[in-house]
Amino acid sequence: PSAANSGNLYKVVKIGVSDPSSTTFVTEDRYYIVVDKIINWDGSRTVRKGAIGLTPQDQLVGYQWIIKFTPALTGNYEYVRECAGRGLCDADSGLCECFTGYTNDNCDLQSSLAV
Repeated sequence: PSAANSGNLYKVVKIGVSDPSSTTFVTEDRYYIVVDKIINWDGSRTVRKGAIGLTPQDQLVGYQWIIKFTPALTGNYEYVRECAGRGLCDADSGLCECFTGYTNDNCDLQSSLAV
């Protein structure tokens, strides 16, 4: 096996800064990262800057964990998508909301009635 078949979770396509919006003073919304796959995140999870040691302390910022991952040069891994890629994960409860035709706790079972 080589690094060529190890795969990647997400590839960063672009990192950017937009012009300030009418809500930037209250919620920092200028900075963004574009990746090559869809991420199930709408930007609604926020925290006050002061809680993470930044200023201005009352300004809200969106947050999402981003982990740099470098595949091993040997072996492979299998990336398993949240909700098998057939539903949306409710981050608060950890439960999947399956798309029509799919069921099970991780949406990996297709209903034969929906085919």
